[in-house]
Order: sequence, then structure tokens, then C-alpha cells
Amino acid sequence: MLIPAMAAVTKHLGFGVTSNLSFEPPYPFARRMSTLDHLTDGRIGWNVVTGYLDSAARAGRERTSRPRMTTRYDIADEYMELVYKLWEGKLGGRRRTARPRARGIFCRSRKGASYRP
Repeated sequence: MLIPAMAAVTKHLGFGVTSNLSFEPPYPFARRMSTLDHLTDGRIGWNVVTGYLDSAARAGRERTSRPRMTTRYDIADEYMELVYKLWEGKLGGRRRTARPRARGIFCRSRKGASYRP
């Protein structure tokens, strides 16, 4: 991706990513955006797109046409809710909480395991 390279040499430039929710599973997208958020020091934005072309629906999935607008928006709402939960750590697994860098601990799970670089 070009964004991390550009973020490394700029300080005041923000970056926006457009993602069509119909073709990107939520989990890898949430991880990718979290990585970009980290690499850009929070200078990343997300443009949510549900798609409007039948040709895109045919090319991206085994569909002959795109869903109706209200259905696409319902899917987008559910997708965004899931991505937000992934970012907030509210879906299964061990929740990790941030710790002060001065102590050299970057995250710690509820069970006490910690990560030190």
C-alpha cells in the first residue's frame, strides 16, 4: 500500500480509504485499518461504499445484480457495527487493554499476559 510510505514522510497530511463493503470481509478490513491507523498516527479515514453498479456485483460475487439500496444499507450497517466491535475488542477472545509505554508494556490481556517488544 502507498499510504504507509506517504505517512512516513509527512506529518500534516490525512489519508482516506474507500472500501466497497460488498467485496471485503469485515475481519481483515478491520485489521488493515487498525494497522493503517497505527502507521499514520491516526491520520486515516474510511469512506464507506455499498456499490451501485450491477457489473460490480457480477464481478465481485456470484450474483447477477446488486441488492436493493435498502438491503445494501442494512448490510453496511451490520458490517460497520461488526468492524467497530472488532476495533473495540468486544468480540470473543481475550480483551487486551493498553498500558503505558513508559513501563515497557504495550498491552496486557485480562489473564495477565503482557506484550513487550
